[in-house]
Amino acid sequence: MGQIISYSLFRALKEKRIWGIALLFLFFSVADILIQQKTLYEAESGLLSQFTTFLSGNSEGHVPQLVSYTLLPIIVSLGSVFWFAQDSKTGNIRFLVTRMSRAKYLFSNTLIIGLTYFFSVLLPLLLNYALVSFLFKNNDRNPYQANLAVNYANFVKQYPVGMWEMNHHVFVNFAYIFVFSVFVALVAIFMYHLTFWIEKWQFILLVGFGVWLICCVSKYSPMNVFQPFAIDSNLQDKITTCILAIFISLFFYISTLIRFKKGNL
Repeated sequence: MGQIISYSLFRALKEKRIWGIALLFLFFSVADILIQQKTLYEAESGLLSQFTTFLSGNSEGHVPQLVSYTLLPIIVSLGSVFWFAQDSKTGNIRFLVTRMSRAKYLFSNTLIIGLTYFFSVLLPLLLNYALVSFLFKNNDRNPYQANLAVNYANFVKQYPVGMWEMNHHVFVNFAYIFVFSVFVALVAIFMYHLTFWIEKWQFILLVGFGVWLICCVSKYSPMNVFQPFAIDSNLQDKITTCILAIFISLFFYISTLIRFKKGNL
């Protein structure tokens, strides 16, 4: 198994499109800062640095964030999600499955695709956090300070999750960065598994994007777990969203594995 995973990892490191995904999220994270710096300083808002991160639901001028959220299935498809399609087109799939089992082929590619996308997003977002912490370190305005000043006790009682997040903002920012990176990896894996079911890449993108939009407008939208400091957030909805994402990913992986092992491809 180690050699198989090493092969997939070596393949990923040679894949220019994966590096392109990392560079794209790096561009998003830096562009987001530049847009916010202009917007915040023009408004003279002095927003606290923890509210200006790429994922924060309370910062302004979040065009790169909105683009990455909305077009996530299409963005991840610019990378390595079409490995199986490439192997099938070139005929390499026959050679690969004779050297390894179909289960190992699917598992190793799934694992490496997930890890490469995870780190391709995690590292740029950590850089974004470091940069906003430095650039906006002297800012002191809390976007909810007016509400807190009017009735602090009622505000805390009404929005306990949001208040807890604000009081533990360093941990919360890192937690959301981790969760968002995991979700990007899960979306990339989902798109990869779709290639085992649908042959034409246009339909793969259409189905993937359609499923994503349906998820985003549902009660348990992934957006629930992307944005920290959304004051009206519901902890139960966040936990349920994460559980559903993991369950759906496992179910689709197992379904794809069964289909692949039967050779119905």
